[in-house]
Amino acid sequence: MSQYIVLSKIKIQNANSIAGFTWGFPAITQFLGFTHALSRKISSQYNGEYDTEFSGCMVVANQVDNKVYQPRAYGDFEFLQSRNPPVLEKNKNYSPSPPIIEEGKLNTTVSLVIELSQSLDLTTDEVKKLEQKINSLCHVMRIAGGSVIDIGAIKLFSATTEADKTKQLARIKRLCMPGFVLLDRSEYLAEHTTNLAKVTSDQLQPFQA
Repeated sequence: MSQYIVLSKIKIQNANSIAGFTWGFPAITQFLGFTHALSRKISSQYNGEYDTEFSGCMVVANQVDNKVYQPRAYGDFEFLQSRNPPVLEKNKNYSPSPPIIEEGKLNTTVSLVIELSQSLDLTTDEVKKLEQKINSLCHVMRIAGGSVIDIGAIKLFSATTEADKTKQLARIKRLCMPGFVLLDRSEYLAEHTTNLAKVTSDQLQPFQA
């Protein structure tokens, strides 16, 4: 039996928008970190009541609003920056002034589909209780450094047969749409690296007079 917990339409405020060399959306590792932290809280706070772990996470981006501005017409967009620590009114004339630490922030709405490593055998009332516990924990946690403002719905889905899995997938899609799914494309990097190695080896052929 397969089970998934769907956190639909999570509104997050001031999440990290810079991920390594890219910017515009949090890194997938930040969502995996949230999934791992939520799994540990469920395990520790409820004394082994739920004998499972959250082993995977799919991210659906429903809405993204980066905090940027355009300093001049047809110019590049830049992040809104702040001085850290902030300048207090009584210290505004002091020197030196606090530095501006570059950071990128965004407000976003995402949906998370979390896989359970081991299926739970729960009654309808126990499922509702688990969903309520997850909802309470999520509102006091951070996702990608941002604060959770609201969660549209939290649902636990179970499926045993292929027909059930098809219905399960359709229900999950309805909860997560409309949105864009982050997919693993690491094979593109491996292919690109291989092509670069071939080009380099061709350029290093020994010169023959």
